[in-house]
Amino acid sequence: MPGEPRPGEGHQAAPWAALLKVTESLLAAEKAVRSLPRRLVARRSSGDPSGSTGTSGRGMRPWRWLMSAGGVLVLGAAITVVVLVQSVRNGYYVGEEEGQVVLYRGTPEKVLGILDYSRKAPAKDQPNPPIPVADLPQNLQQQVRRTFEVSRPSATVPLLERAVCRYSLANRTGKVAIVRGRGQEACQQVEIDVSDVLLRDLPTSDADAVRSGRFAFVGQEAARAKLHDLEQRRNACQRPSPPISDCPGS
Repeated sequence: MPGEPRPGEGHQAAPWAALLKVTESLLAAEKAVRSLPRRLVARRSSGDPSGSTGTSGRGMRPWRWLMSAGGVLVLGAAITVVVLVQSVRNGYYVGEEEGQVVLYRGTPEKVLGILDYSRKAPAKDQPNPPIPVADLPQNLQQQVRRTFEVSRPSATVPLLERAVCRYSLANRTGKVAIVRGRGQEACQQVEIDVSDVLLRDLPTSDADAVRSGRFAFVGQEAARAKLHDLEQRRNACQRPSPPISDCPGS
């Protein structure tokens, strides 16, 4: 999909290691700042020539409070960033890859402008069979190509599977034809191909299934594979002793 980060796994470890290192550095810095005033007070109480007067000693307290508060704020910001990244990384979104609908984990945007948290979801979560983006209704095609986030992938994938414009085997003047979008309101019906397979030459069960529209598939390839199967069954019915029980004339 244009402009989308390339999904992959190899880049995931480095950002988390960097975040961990930043957090550790912030903790160390905050600890050092908190201990600094104690050392200065100890030097003044021991008569250190560089120590200051009691009045200036009282002036250290606001500085110490500000430094401690600053350290807590920085630490809180670091924790917030880690939680945010974890939340983004666990999200889902739908996009396009090589002309097919694909479910991704993470986000298509770069987190904090530099971190890439886009990767393909496991195969078990992907549409099966694959859904060609070009076979979706026009409005869904645009959404998939722009990518959109989903909160429940287990519900989104079945929704897309139901919406896809299917390829059906249909009756066209007594011949078997491949038609896209038959009986689907959101899909424009298009006649793809008319074969030389005559319905009257098919087994009765196959001819009835073609007339009723029971042979409907996701993807043109699956429809052509079924048409080829019908050709084989027609040829079998034309043998002297057909192996199929409901051939014409049986």
